[in-house]
Amino acid sequence: MSSKGQRSIVLGFAFFCIWLSFFVLVYLILFINQQQILSIQIDFDRQLIESFIGWELTKQITWAVLIFPCLVGFFFVVNRLKEKNSNYMIFLLSILYLGFVLTFEYCVLKLIWSFQLTKKYETLLGTAFVETDPIQNFLFIHTGAMTPQGIVIVAALLGITAVLFFQLPQFGALRKARPEEEVELVGKAHELVEEKPRNNNEDLKKVKGISPMIAEKLIKVGIKSLADLANSDSQKVAGALDISNESAIVFINVASSLIKAKKTSKKLKIE
Repeated sequence: MSSKGQRSIVLGFAFFCIWLSFFVLVYLILFINQQQILSIQIDFDRQLIESFIGWELTKQITWAVLIFPCLVGFFFVVNRLKEKNSNYMIFLLSILYLGFVLTFEYCVLKLIWSFQLTKKYETLLGTAFVETDPIQNFLFIHTGAMTPQGIVIVAALLGITAVLFFQLPQFGALRKARPEEEVELVGKAHELVEEKPRNNNEDLKKVKGISPMIAEKLIKVGIKSLADLANSDSQKVAGALDISNESAIVFINVASSLIKAKKTSKKLKIE
């Protein structure tokens, strides 16, 4: 199995573990909440209960509004991951991103809880009516408590949402390679080729960013020298190294520059 296939399996298992963790956590929270909803008993005071309903409606708006800053935070962190960051900055961004995920899930749960309390208070007032919305009828009973299947579905959906949010940084980290980050100045190329390479591996390693391991991967697909790399197709290089097409083009361009610099250096020595 290729390294790319192994990486996909590992990521798939990791995302499944994330989904399962959030599913179990949310399921337990919702299950406990339903027990509290069913056990609520309030002395009948119409004015007091009506004030409770108004307060819960206000909280529903608040929790719904708070969801938007979380979404903005997600895309802010993903956008920052496209830039060049130190390990410390990546660690801080990861903590920040986890905070946004947990806050988002918390706001959704509080929104559901507030909706259920509103339904409970309406039942106490005798103003609750049977919902005509099939989705609400499927997820909730008339007293505001969630049905068993509703708990499972909401927990599963919130788990899937968490997994999707954790996948976003994967796309954010795939930033386009900048030539100045991966190669040295072409003006220093002649210093790298003054001595003849002892083997093909050493020849390829003159391109900054190509380690011995990467050089071995290139040799396995028939790219054994700078000339081979300079004349290679970018898709072939990208497939061999499991990198983006842009990064492969950078390697090819640098190899071409090194060869030109070597030829120029030889001409100068002859003159």
